[in-house]
Amino acid sequence: MDTRRFYGSSKVTPELTDKRYIDEDAITDSEIRRPRSVDPDKASTSYYGAFQDSADSECSPCDDSDCDPNFNLDSDQTDSDSQESTADKAASPKEGSKFKATSRKRVRKMPAWKRNVIKKSRLEGKSYLGYDKKEKSEKQPVQEDEAICQCKSKCTDKLPADAKIAVFNTYYGLTSFDAQNAFLFGIIRKESVKRRRKDRKHEGTVRQNSFSYWFQTKDGPVKVCKSAVCTVLRITKSKIDHVQQQVSKGLVEPSKRGKHATRPNRIPDEKIEGVMQHISSFPAESSHYSRSQNPNRKYLHPHLSIGKLYDDYKQAENVEPVSEHTYRKIFCEHFNLGFGSPKSDTCSVCDAGNADERHTKNSKAAFDEQKKDRERARTEKEVHYVTFDLQKTMPLPKLTVSKAFYLRQLWVYNLGIHHITSGSENGHMHMWTENVAGRGSNEVGSCILDFCDQADNKGGNLIAWSDKCAGQNLNWGIQFMWQYLLLKGNYTTIEHKLPESGHSWLSSDKDFALIETEARRHGNVYSFQEWQDIVRQCKRRNRFNITDMTGKMTNIKQLGKSMKLSSKTVTEDKQPVNFRHICWFKHTEFGKISVRYSFYDETEPWKVINLKGIAARKKSTETVPLPVLEPIPPERKIKMAKVKDITQQLPYIPAIMHPFYTSLKPTDEDSDEDQD
Repeated sequence: MDTRRFYGSSKVTPELTDKRYIDEDAITDSEIRRPRSVDPDKASTSYYGAFQDSADSECSPCDDSDCDPNFNLDSDQTDSDSQESTADKAASPKEGSKFKATSRKRVRKMPAWKRNVIKKSRLEGKSYLGYDKKEKSEKQPVQEDEAICQCKSKCTDKLPADAKIAVFNTYYGLTSFDAQNAFLFGIIRKESVKRRRKDRKHEGTVRQNSFSYWFQTKDGPVKVCKSAVCTVLRITKSKIDHVQQQVSKGLVEPSKRGKHATRPNRIPDEKIEGVMQHISSFPAESSHYSRSQNPNRKYLHPHLSIGKLYDDYKQAENVEPVSEHTYRKIFCEHFNLGFGSPKSDTCSVCDAGNADERHTKNSKAAFDEQKKDRERARTEKEVHYVTFDLQKTMPLPKLTVSKAFYLRQLWVYNLGIHHITSGSENGHMHMWTENVAGRGSNEVGSCILDFCDQADNKGGNLIAWSDKCAGQNLNWGIQFMWQYLLLKGNYTTIEHKLPESGHSWLSSDKDFALIETEARRHGNVYSFQEWQDIVRQCKRRNRFNITDMTGKMTNIKQLGKSMKLSSKTVTEDKQPVNFRHICWFKHTEFGKISVRYSFYDETEPWKVINLKGIAARKKSTETVPLPVLEPIPPERKIKMAKVKDITQQLPYIPAIMHPFYTSLKPTDEDSDEDQD
């Protein structure tokens, strides 16, 4: 199936970037890459002359990385006669980051590589640990009483001490090989040979030129010998000999390390362009939750994979295709793509373009508030941070046979609670099947009560986050449950916070992603116990705590009546309660709830709702007995049509699993009892 026809309309944009991730401050001038003719007579006066641009330029310390044929420095100026690579044409780097990257491959911070650290330290004359594991000492400028040569010109006396230090600092302040060569080029003068021996043995001598060396001082250029240059700059004579060859030619040549064109295994640009065009032909869409933080990340259809894309590429390409390894490398390095369904659980208000300023501010403030609460829980011992949510329903049985796609299955429900304290962080999964209970406020509240019983906390502050699903979380039953925990003494303060609908990414969603990833690795799942094993195996360390909620469901909706509390439509100051728009519930006193309608407005006053009746308010000193939780029978009928569909799938299920499915009790044909 060609997914291009069924998934969105936008095309993939190849967001390429330099895979080397060089420092943005590195030199990008094209003249460092192109030889330039120089008049040696102009260069003889000082190293600040014709070569100042080259000497003062700051090159990348990673010059030998040019061995990669696709390596190019990011630059606003490029050679007009050079061919721009495919990666350079489509580069779309992130702004504001030191190392630019928009591909899905992790950032390669090349300046931090060991070999580049060694190279940079060597160029700057600093100490470093060499490849031979020996410490290389730092280069020091010439001391005042140190002789720089033994020649008859007495260079030690001619060159002042401050000039020696200034020349030394200038040379090692240039942190690139090419810039230091340009510096040496500027202090060397080419001269004709003044005297030759009239001896036949020397007629074919290789010495065509003589050279003199000049250091710039405050009083003008000072001529020194070759040994003096080596001593002052702490370099060898072979380094000077290399630069003298360039002086003889009259031009500055950049380093050619790794820049040869003999690369028989290089992938032609035409083939790379073909792969990129093929990947770009598949539609992709942005993520809902992370598009503001990662706008370059896009997602392909969840049924696709890199292997499937490559199979399609081999069939569509008329020329010889590249290898799968090369295809995968281009996909990972040149594109920032994933596989999934980014449209799930999006905000209907934002998608319709009806988001007002309050909606936008409150959704952003909710994320900031969550982050602040997580940090509080990690640093304060008395704070417990939890998020709770129901995972996407899991089918039972889960079959790969095509017939199962057209039949209904039993649902497995899982309420995940992500718990963070100063000493631990873990997920708690409460699981049950559709024939045990539904997925309303009774089931959600029962799972939270079971979690609190396991935690066995006495005092402290509980901060709970959930979405605004009215039937499960945003209802009076859950608020009465918080009052029950307050009365029981599990916590002294309970805060229930609910972000804007469609912007409710919680820590529990990260746990659910691990479970769904593990589930995709399993083909058929025949039993409830197998689903529990999948949840258990999705993490190698710090595995989830799994609780089977069969027989543990209680009637949360009756708690208010048992504690003589009732829902109210007005606050204590007679203001109406807009229950659906409440974002923040705070329980600090039994019988009262403080509420707020926003996260971003810190000046908003708390509205207090008194849940007690008039008679109970007069008896403020009366002790309220802890109510007895009313259990819900662990048996629930399934709609007849679904039972019939499950029966048709029995041939594909092992016989040992049949008793569970055949024991399902159906409702009457027209009953809607099992609908949530």
